[in-house]
Amino acid sequence: MVQKDEVLRWIETNAAELVRLADSIWEHPELGFKEAYASSLLADVLQREGFSV
Repeated sequence: MVQKDEVLRWIETNAAELVRLADSIWEHPELGFKEAYASSLLADVLQREGFSV
């Protein structure tokens, strides 16, 4: 199990990318349950980080 400190370090290291991700989603508003842009963007980020999507 990943420890809290490790997660916090990852967030700190990737803070700029997370802000860019949030800003990009904010700049492309979508209707609820029809979030094609946001889900595609998040899937790309998760795949890049090694998750199976």
